Amino acid sequence: MNRFVEWLIYVVMWWRFTRVRDEVLRRYARIYWRTVDGLIKFGLAGTLVFLSLALAFSLDDTCSYWGRCEMRLVAFLDAPANEAGDTLAGLAGALAFLWLIVTVTLQGKELSAQRNELRLTRRESAKMAAALEAQADVFIDEKKQRDETRAKRHLDELLAGLVDQLKTEPNSGATWLRRSRTNKEFRQENFLEVFHHNPLSDRNLDQEIKIQAARPIAFLEEFKLLKQDRLVSGRSQYNWYFAGLSEQVDRIWDLHDRLADDQKERLRNLRLELFSSGLELMLSNEELWIKAEKNLEAAE
Repeated sequence: MNRFVEWLIYVVMWWRFTRVRDEVLRRYARIYWRTVDGLIKFGLAGTLVFLSLALAFSLDDTCSYWGRCEMRLVAFLDAPANEAGDTLAGLAGALAFLWLIVTVTLQGKELSAQRNELRLTRRESAKMAAALEAQADVFIDEKKQRDETRAKRHLDELLAGLVDQLKTEPNSGATWLRRSRTNKEFRQENFLEVFHHNPLSDRNLDQEIKIQAARPIAFLEEFKLLKQDRLVSGRSQYNWYFAGLSEQVDRIWDLHDRLADDQKERLRNLRLELFSSGLELMLSNEELWIKAEKNLEAAE
């Protein structure tokens, strides 16, 4: 219910309900008057002062050119219609100018209040955006932690698979045979292994891989020395096994960017780069392997 309707209610109460006590009406009038904006009060006061001055001025005498003097209000009532209209237009113009000033000032006040409200809205929006951004950061961190946890589980699975592969190095069929300096024969049971395993060892996955990572390079050095002394003979057909190891190492290393910092450090400590380079050197050494045609014939 706006103020105009409240004012109408007050007038109706004052006009019709004579049984209502005057103090109730006065109290309601005071409450209503407090709610009126100060600029409206200024406009009403200015209008009252202006009308009072106009009334006081109209009660003064005025004398015509012929020496006849009479009250201005009486002269106004006897004046022609055009003169009376000009007088009323002047009074109305002054009041209109007064209320135009009041209206413009009220609009400026409302616009200022709207600007303040918009400023507060922007502040609240900024706070809400900051809260949403912080919440998004929390979600991103949680997602990152979940991804890192999944990557760690995958890493453990791949490392366990690599250790299982290392323990199943093939040693039957054509392979590298060695002999001692006193023995001139190369025997099948005396073969050269790349990886050394101790069934009684209690090493964990990381320790096992770290030790075996240096074996390909050490094997190449050992094979080179034995080859120079003619203490090793034969070629291996199991290059696919070492190619599989190389692929497994590459899959493990591909997880590097998805891991947490501690797991990245763990991965670096496993010396997988040394392992991978040693396997590549072995696979590229043609002296170690049976040629593809012979290998195919052996497979058939």
